[in-house]
Amino acid sequence: TVITLGTFLFLYLQYKRTYWQRRGVPTLSSHWLFGNAKDIIQSKKSPGLVIGELHQKASNNDDILGIYILHKPFLLLRNAELIKQILIKDFNYFPDRYFTAQSIRDKIGSSNLFTIHNPEWRYLRSKISPVFSSGKMKKVFNLIVETADSMNTYLEQQFTNDVKTRSIEMKDVALRYTTDIISSVAFGIQVNSFDPKTMQFFQKAQKGLQLTVFRMIQIGFMFFFPKFAQLIAGKMLGSSTDYFRKVFWNSMDNREMTK
Repeated sequence: TVITLGTFLFLYLQYKRTYWQRRGVPTLSSHWLFGNAKDIIQSKKSPGLVIGELHQKASNNDDILGIYILHKPFLLLRNAELIKQILIKDFNYFPDRYFTAQSIRDKIGSSNLFTIHNPEWRYLRSKISPVFSSGKMKKVFNLIVETADSMNTYLEQQFTNDVKTRSIEMKDVALRYTTDIISSVAFGIQVNSFDPKTMQFFQKAQKGLQLTVFRMIQIGFMFFFPKFAQLIAGKMLGSSTDYFRKVFWNSMDNREMTK
């Protein structure tokens, strides 16, 4: 029985692995189980790097390349005009993404442009688009300048004495800078992540984005098994989700009161 099941599984995987060959689409050799995503799944390389390497390995004459992520066939587009055709002119045929982070326990975290499908996507897109007009972007520029000033003050304080031997972690500085911009532009609240007295927003954000083993499993399911992701996916920002939900609604209430 075990031999029969093993043989059946092997033949099934082999059949799935010839999906593109049977359709005359150029492809590359792949792992029998992981497909072309072996280095991604084993955390040896980032997804972007692996996709870039596959793109380079393909023939220069091929506008498309068939690849496999585990058992699932995906089509890698290598022609800019073809990509434009699909994303713009033929958008109605390709509106949704395979990737999803939707969770039955986190409605707010699941309702974003990267995860939701039509018709909800189209409705949310129409509401968000006006925010990115040139006039609105000019208005938030001053908020970005204020954050940059806070960062400059912080850096000057770090190098006030003993400049030659002082060193700081620039990743941490960049995280504080982007966190402050997001809080002011998206949430409408001003926080200073460079001040130890007002670091709660930053600390909650970092705690929510902390990459644990369980979070890695969740992300894996989001990419490779999206249909099952809703069953195991936790909250988008982990234990910090409730904090940011409260911040969001407080910000909305304040805006309503000041209209």
